Amino acid sequence: MIDFRDISVVVQGVVDFSIIEQVLQSVRNVLPEAEIILSTWEGVDYSSVQSKLYDQLVLSSDPGGFSHHLKSNPNYLNNIDRQIRSSYTGITQANNLCCLKMRTDMILTHACFLEHFEKYNQYQVDYKLVKSRILNNASGARDPFWNHSLHPADFFLFGYTEDLKTFFSAPFFPEADKVFQHNENDVLAQMTMKRDNELSGNKLHPELYLMTTFIQKYHPDFKGFGNYELSPKSVAVSYAYIINNFVMLSDKQLGFKHLKHPDFEKWHYPRSLTNLKWQKLYKLLCDSSFTITNNETNLNFNSLENRLISMFQNNNLSIFFVLFLQFVILSTALKLRCGNLLGVVLARLEKIFRGFLIRFEKIFRGLLKKRPASTPLKPVDLHTLYSVSWYLHLVKLMLQDKSLVKGLEPFMNLDRKVR
Repeated sequence: MIDFRDISVVVQGVVDFSIIEQVLQSVRNVLPEAEIILSTWEGVDYSSVQSKLYDQLVLSSDPGGFSHHLKSNPNYLNNIDRQIRSSYTGITQANNLCCLKMRTDMILTHACFLEHFEKYNQYQVDYKLVKSRILNNASGARDPFWNHSLHPADFFLFGYTEDLKTFFSAPFFPEADKVFQHNENDVLAQMTMKRDNELSGNKLHPELYLMTTFIQKYHPDFKGFGNYELSPKSVAVSYAYIINNFVMLSDKQLGFKHLKHPDFEKWHYPRSLTNLKWQKLYKLLCDSSFTITNNETNLNFNSLENRLISMFQNNNLSIFFVLFLQFVILSTALKLRCGNLLGVVLARLEKIFRGFLIRFEKIFRGLLKKRPASTPLKPVDLHTLYSVSWYLHLVKLMLQDKSLVKGLEPFMNLDRKVR
């Protein structure tokens, strides 16, 4: 296992003085002999931060952010240029063999993540870009089967310093790509258009941009995929590049917590590429002899079963059924937001469909904790409702395209729990 003395930790981003010493102290406690680099912005007095908590203070000029959504939320900023500058500048000052890049609003709780480094040694050579796989937080990584392609997370990355330096050596986001019209025929684009009533915005999400430029350093002809592309090719290629260059681990496995966003993993879990699924893909793509260990035993993973797909494909009424369920979900969400404003009718709808909604999500991904038969059903929260609504709409769009469903068949059953 890597010695703590061979590790540099880059704590990157804007400094919140109310928590920064807690963040840095956690790194000192967990990795006592590691080099700590605080990489942040010029123009701020950092003298109040105890200098013993870090080894280097690296200051950069702030390149600023730019609008992510041009219509629905123009004040929501894309900070990719900020992340590139503060991460890359910090990593270039790292003096050790390995490097951990983390944010200024996270704390470390243990160093067990090191047990996973260099543990998985089989690769598909055509997709391998790193000296050894980078450890990454699954909570922010998107599963291309259900969400965006080529989307590792950007909160926690641990690997060889040279690999992280290359990963964050991307140029600033191109001006021409800040305003881009997305393809309305893409499945995920249809969902976004329905939700935000717009298809104009940045060409790529920050994580997609980092991953695409990373691949292009080694494969210059690689074209990448759009924000909202969902196709057999986007899924297969995304899995190949992610599985061969990253190890997806839960926040608990990595040993970190968000101070500002303590529920981040819960909020993003429905569309994340979990550690269990990463293991299955590693076995499928890289090492058929690999033994899968299910570290997510509190989850009941079921398959996206073929008979359910067949039902949707052969029964046109199923589309109307999905629409009806979406109406029920909207009604229940309104009740949850408005208290008793909508009265007894919505309360009765919630009671009737509460169990069904939970079972429906279990059928598709099994994201909810196992519930003993004797335990009464808890009220459905907004997170669960919106997660189910997402799958309902996505499945409806996917199943209207028979060739898409056929092309995705090799990856259909990877959400099944290991027995």
